[in-house]
Amino acid sequence: IMAFLNASGLIPNEGQVFVDVAAALPLLGEFEHAIVLLDVSSKIVRRPTTQDSTGPERVSLRLDQLQGAVILRVGGRHREVLELLNRVIGRYTNAEVASLEQQSCAGFKFQQLADERLPGWAVWQWGRLDEFFVVTFGAGTFDEIARTYSRQPPTLGDDRWFASATVKTQGDRAFTQWFIALSKLEARLAPTAKGRQ
Repeated sequence: IMAFLNASGLIPNEGQVFVDVAAALPLLGEFEHAIVLLDVSSKIVRRPTTQDSTGPERVSLRLDQLQGAVILRVGGRHREVLELLNRVIGRYTNAEVASLEQQSCAGFKFQQLADERLPGWAVWQWGRLDEFFVVTFGAGTFDEIARTYSRQPPTLGDDRWFASATVKTQGDRAFTQWFIALSKLEARLAPTAKGRQ
């Protein structure tokens, strides 16, 4: 329905991003998936409230770094994800402002898209890890996932406490699982976000 309304010109340009998000949701319903936030940090931005810079400062919090990913178990159906990616990339960027290059890590090839309008760390990466298709945001994110997939660093599944807790709670039968490293999240965000609501 969204694709039809969009093609008909009934959705204004400012609503396009919502259409693209909605168009991606069926993939999450069709394929087993994991949504991963590996790292996030913020920074404080100070700006004067008046033109002549004599007034009090306006202080706000801005995103400084982000590493996130969507991992889909697609089997051999990776083309469905690629078609969606191609549509979105074609809509939001072009060869004048962006560069696309092939890279590799841990024996897996992937694509990296960098757009000069975004900060250097804000790159998109995507590729296949056997039966999985991985779409990441943030420099180095695909590398981390590929290394973990090929078991180069210790993984959460290798942790004895985690393996024991998974058996006790029947985690292998769960519809949804959440893994949140609260201490790491607090350590990354606390320096700038402490005391803010």
